[in-house]
Amino acid sequence: MNPMRERAKLHLPTVLLTLISIVQALALELLWGKIMASGTLHVWSPASITGWLQVTATFTGIVLVWVLYANNIMRFRWVPDTFESIAPFIIGILQFSLVHWIGPSTVGHWLMVMAVIFAVMATIMQRMMRIARADEDNAAFFEGRAPATWRDFTDVMLGCAILFTTGSALLFTDYRGMGVPVIVAICWVLLLFQLHRAHMFWTRTVIDENRPLCDDQPPDA
Repeated sequence: MNPMRERAKLHLPTVLLTLISIVQALALELLWGKIMASGTLHVWSPASITGWLQVTATFTGIVLVWVLYANNIMRFRWVPDTFESIAPFIIGILQFSLVHWIGPSTVGHWLMVMAVIFAVMATIMQRMMRIARADEDNAAFFEGRAPATWRDFTDVMLGCAILFTTGSALLFTDYRGMGVPVIVAICWVLLLFQLHRAHMFWTRTVIDENRPLCDDQPPDA
């Protein structure tokens, strides 16, 4: 047994979680600064509705990134590779850009960056799962589970394409009508849906199989 590999398997995932936590904290600090510095958000108007929806969706996205990382690190034992070590920095740059583009006149940029974050996070999580599957320490989790295929990511790819295309259209047409807050609200709903999926996946992972179920409790609660 390679002692260096075992040491990396034991400590590196925790280092990654610490790093992504620092990055998320910085993103939250930038978001708070954006809220305090933005005059649009503090005056009631259609533009402020769009701005607050962007702020709320950005906050949800920051929380979702941390939840996905924390869930996988608690769920699996694996040796992160070089890409996974630098991925938190990539995510951080994208999130900082997301906060920067919050505003009624830059919704197009904001949506395009959000689409890229969706795509990057899906790639990172899938790479983690694939590497974890190859490690025998995670055999119990993957037993009876077929490997994911591109069809399993159809909803993510479709969502990314729609967000990026919509953002490009807003950018080039400079449209600022009432459809803009609706588009941002839909983006927020997509983030909430992904957060709910992460919650349900984690709940099924840590369920106590010996715990008796109440009469009104669903089997996967």
